[in-house]
Amino acid sequence: MGMIGEDLSGLIGDLGGDDGDLEGIDNLDDEGGSGGGNQQQQGISIRIDTTPLRHLASDIRKLSPEVSREFNRELRGIGDLVADAARKRASSFQRVGMGTDRIEQSIKVRRSGMSLRVIAGGDGAPEAAPIDHGGNPGSFRHPVFGNQDVWVGQVAHPFMEPALEDVSDELEGRMVAAVDRALRAVGSS
Repeated sequence: MGMIGEDLSGLIGDLGGDDGDLEGIDNLDDEGGSGGGNQQQQGISIRIDTTPLRHLASDIRKLSPEVSREFNRELRGIGDLVADAARKRASSFQRVGMGTDRIEQSIKVRRSGMSLRVIAGGDGAPEAAPIDHGGNPGSFRHPVFGNQDVWVGQVAHPFMEPALEDVSDELEGRMVAAVDRALRAVGSS
């Protein structure tokens, strides 16, 4: 069957399984890596782990660099799908004042190897992590304009993990379709 066929045989089960493909919410440290820390000054991210595709992507790259580039574009598009859904959710709750679109503008996709991250917050929108509240409903407290003597409660509006849930079926379908297109393209060349 060859390397490509062997990778594909276990892939379809891996894409929809509960083995860590869609790993949910992480806190980000100042370097953008996963870590703990003060959420109000950091960002949050969703990691989409496509490492089950690593060997397949390597084989495709060896057989056809053109198909490999298209396959990588399609994987990036999967991250964009989640980012767009997160932007939509982040813009759905009412905020007033200047900079009310900072959270939506801070949402971006980063790819490192076979791992995609949809990131929100950071220095440009430090309120993203507390507003998302780890994907949980509820409320949080914060100082009014940084005044440590005056604190108020605010209702949380989770947007990252619900966005992933909104598009999870489409995300899985796109991953399977990307693999199928790449295999067909390599097989016909």
